[in-house]
Order: sequence, then structure tokens, then C-alpha cells
Amino acid sequence: MARYRSGYSLPSCSEYAFETDASRIDIAFAAIFFIATFVLLFVGSSRIGRAKKQGLHVAGAALLMISIVFAWFAYIIRLVYIPLEECDIFRYDRLYQAPLLASWLASLAEYLLLAAILTSLTHKLQKDLGLMQPALLKSQKLWAVLVILVLLAALSLSTAYNHYIYNDVSGSYYSASPELLLMPMRGLWTTYYVLAAAGMVLAAGTMGKTLSQAPGGLRSTALTTSTTALLLSALGLTLTNMGSYVDNMFMYVNSRLYYGSPAYKTYVAKNEAASFLESFFYCVAFWAAVYVGAYRVASGPPAYAPPPPQQPMVFTTGNEGVQSGYSRAIAEEGGLEQGHGYGRNPDYVR
Repeated sequence: MARYRSGYSLPSCSEYAFETDASRIDIAFAAIFFIATFVLLFVGSSRIGRAKKQGLHVAGAALLMISIVFAWFAYIIRLVYIPLEECDIFRYDRLYQAPLLASWLASLAEYLLLAAILTSLTHKLQKDLGLMQPALLKSQKLWAVLVILVLLAALSLSTAYNHYIYNDVSGSYYSASPELLLMPMRGLWTTYYVLAAAGMVLAAGTMGKTLSQAPGGLRSTALTTSTTALLLSALGLTLTNMGSYVDNMFMYVNSRLYYGSPAYKTYVAKNEAASFLESFFYCVAFWAAVYVGAYRVASGPPAYAPPPPQQPMVFTTGNEGVQSGYSRAIAEEGGLEQGHGYGRNPDYVR
């Protein structure tokens, strides 16, 4: 143990800390995406701040900033509790609230990003390109409400499940209460992931159709590229979440995995890959969402331009510049006014 001069000591790490590849990969991913989300937080707040100073509105700014803050704090929690668990300073059953809180923050961060795509960013794209579809936008908002309700129910059941497991509420460590929550919890999480993926498919269809039907002068390369990156990464995020969860719950949940076995190594490798892809897709989607939300579509040409005024037709007679005696006499008496066909004196009007 490391000792201070005062005589007090702090617990040191176990010799088995970070012995497995999975633990080292977990802490490395947490550190990498902690830095990535911090950079995105700075970039997003700076871009939104500049837009506000210019009097411009960034679509979905509130949802996006809350999302990235939640994601950043989720990685902070992981950076703290992974070493505590690995060093045997706290066992998981004494520290299970930390990963639960990280799960809440990460899930809400992902949802807020998806909600911004379904509502604010779709609305902005259609409005800027002049292709508003109010009925479709309303259906996407209702879809976002349905997704958050299912997500909150799934997170609540997960919290209750862990509470029963690690707090021994019913008097037995392996009580029947968690088993009663297990199947509904799996069903809710599966439903959530399916709804989230379907919502992104709907948003991709809506935004893709809007871009394809937009006038060429409004559909810039930068807007098309950023929107494509946004939709592909959001789809990748939701499909990875769904595939990973379904694979774990329905392929491995009833399997006996022995440490060091080929099946165990495959299971760990698949989970680490899914973890990396989820974080990577989230970061790309957030960056693209901020870019699309702050993008200003250039004004295109008017739908109808009036023809330029035509010069009056002039007929020549060969006597131009020759003033008749009658009109000269009128002009000398002040009867004609410049620019008018009739003079002021009514006596000359017949």
C-alpha cells in the first residue's frame, strides 16, 4: 500500500487489476470518447453561440447540447468506476448505482439526438427547401413521444431489477422478484431498440426525399454530404444497439460461457466492437446534426421573374427636329408644359 507521511494509507490496486483484455479495452474506450465528447461539446457550444450572436437560430440546439452533456458525464462515470471495480476498492454490488446512472445518461443522450433528428432537423430541412409536410412531421413527433415512453419504462425496470439483485430486498440474494422483472425488461428494451431504429428509417426516408425533390440551387453539396452523414450514422447507432442487445439477450442469455473459452472470447469481442461502434456513430451523428442545424441555405432565384420593361416603339417620319408653326406658337405663349401632351391654357384645347 502507498503510505502518506501522516501515517494514513490508501488502498492500492489489486495485482489482478486490468488483467483481462476486456477491462483494458473498456477503460481505453471510455478515455477516448470522454475526450471526443468534450471536444464535440466545445465545438457544438461554440458554433451555436456564434449563430446566436448573428441572430440566427440553430435547429434542435437545446436537445443537442443536453444530449452531448449527458454523454460526456456518462463517460466520466465510466472512467471513475471501472478502475474502482478493477482495483477491488468497491465491488460491483456496492457500486452498481454508478453503471446504472451511466446507462441512464447514455440512453437519454442517444434518445435526445434521435428526437432532434425526428423533429427539429427534419422540420428545418423541409422549411429551408420549401417542401413542408405537416402531417409527416406530426407523425414523427408522435413517434418520438412513443419512443421516450418506452425508454423510460425500460430504464425504470432495469433500475428496479438491479435494486432487487444487489440490495436483497426480499430477504434472499437470489430472490424471485428479479425474475419477475426479467422478461418484461427484455421485452421493453427490445421494443425500444426496434422503435428507435424504425424512427431513424422514417427520418431517413423523409429527409432523403426532401433533398431529392429540392431545387438544384438550394441543394448544395455541403448540405447533402452532412445530411447523408447524419442519417447513416444515426441508422448505424440504432441498428448496432438493436443487433447487440438482441444477440446478447436471445443468443447468449441461456448459454454457459467459460472464461477463456472460444465462445467467451467471441462474446467479449462482439460486445467491445458494438460498444465502440455505438460511441463512434453517436459522435459522428452529433457533429453532423450540429452542422445541419446551423446550416444556412442560400436563397435561390424567384419562382417567377417579371420581364424587363420594354422601350416604347418609335416611328420616324424624316421631319424629326422640325417644329410646326402651330406648336411653336403655342410654346412661345407658354401653353405647353414639358412632358405633357396638352398645355395648361384651356384655350388651346379644342
